[in-house]
Amino acid sequence: MQKLIAECEKIGVDGVLLVMPHKKSDWVNYLQEAQQAMRELIKHIIQECSVIIVLPPDEGLQSLCDLAQNPRIIPIHLPSNDTWARDFAPLCVRTQKGMALLDFNFNGWGLKFAANFDNKISKELVKAQIFNIPLIQKNLVLEGGSIECNSQGILITTQKCLLEPNRNHAFTQTEIEIQLQKELGATEICWLKHGFLSGDDTDSHIDNLVRFIKDDTIIYCISENSDDEHYVELQAMKQELEEWSNGRFKLIGLPLPSPLFYDGERLPASYLNFLILNQTILMPTYGLDTDAQALRILQDATDFYQVKSVDCSVFVRQHGSLHCMSMQFPKGSLKQRI
Repeated sequence: MQKLIAECEKIGVDGVLLVMPHKKSDWVNYLQEAQQAMRELIKHIIQECSVIIVLPPDEGLQSLCDLAQNPRIIPIHLPSNDTWARDFAPLCVRTQKGMALLDFNFNGWGLKFAANFDNKISKELVKAQIFNIPLIQKNLVLEGGSIECNSQGILITTQKCLLEPNRNHAFTQTEIEIQLQKELGATEICWLKHGFLSGDDTDSHIDNLVRFIKDDTIIYCISENSDDEHYVELQAMKQELEEWSNGRFKLIGLPLPSPLFYDGERLPASYLNFLILNQTILMPTYGLDTDAQALRILQDATDFYQVKSVDCSVFVRQHGSLHCMSMQFPKGSLKQRI
C-alpha cells in the first residue's frame, strides 16, 4: 500500500518548489516588496537544499538578482496564476516500487480563482526533467494545504475544506475517506468541524490550524482572547482535538498572532504555516508582539530542528504564508540537487 511521506519525517529534503510573484498576478501593487520577500525566503532554504523557482516565460532571471547564479537555484520558466505551490504541487508517496508523485486536480480552491496555469505546472516540471520519480495523475481535487499527516498515516483535515461542494461535489465524506486511504495510505482520519481564520480563502486549510511536528506531537492554533472573533471556534477546535487524541498525542497550543490588517482587512496570519526542512523549521513571523512567544513555543516543541523566523508580513497580504507558497520534495525525488 502506498503512503504519503509526512513532512515531519526526518528523511531529508532534496528541494523546495516556489513560484516568483510576477506583474501579471495579484502581487502587482507591491511587486518589488513581494519579490524581495521571496528572495529572502530562498536565501533561508538554499542553506539546506535546492530551490526550484518558477519564473514567467517572458522574463529572465532578473527577479532573482544576486541569487541567479547560485548552484542550488533551479529556475524554470512557466506561466503561473499565483504563488501558492503547496496547493497545486504534487504529493510524494512511498509505493511498493519506490517513491512516486501524485498530481491531484487543483481548481482554485473551489472555483474561487483562476487555476488554468497552476494546474499544469506539475506536468511541466516532469517535462523539464526536474523529478527523479514518476508523476501519476489523479482525478480527486485535493490541495496540499488541506491535509496534515504523520508517518503512521494518521491524517487530519477539516470538513469545511474537503467537503466543500465546489471541490468534489460528487463524493460523500465516506467516498473521500476511501480515496485518502487508497492514495495516501491514511490509516485514520480526523475530520475537524471547527477552526477558521478570518480572510482565509481556502475554506479552513489545516496547515494554518493544526500541524504534526513529530509523530506523537501536534501543534494547534489557539486564541486566549475571548474578545477575538476566532476565540469560540479555536477553543472548540482544541476540544475536538483533545477528545479525538484521547491522550495519544502531545498537544501544544501556538498562539494566534495579534490582529494584522492590510487595506482595512484582517489577514489570516498564522504561526502554524511553518516549513520543515533538513535541520531547520522556518516559521513565519509578521512583525508583531506575539512573534517571539510563538518562536519560543515552537522551538521548545522540537528536540531536533532549529526554528528560524522568516518575515511573511508581505506574503500574508494575499491571504497565505510560508507553507502555503512552498512544497518540499524528499531525498531521492529530484534529478538536480546539491
